Amino acid sequence: MSKTFVIGDLHGCYDEFIALSNQIGITENDLVISLGDIVDRGSK
Repeated sequence: MSKTFVIGDLHGCYDEFIALSNQIGITENDLVISLGDIVDRGSK
């Protein structure tokens, strides 16, 4: 069964996003929707 995750305002925090996705168990079958600011700050 696939799941849908909606995550807002990443602000360029790629490493934190990967850690969060691992922590909540996102798989390749899931849908991830990013809303808001994605790359306007942060190092990545």
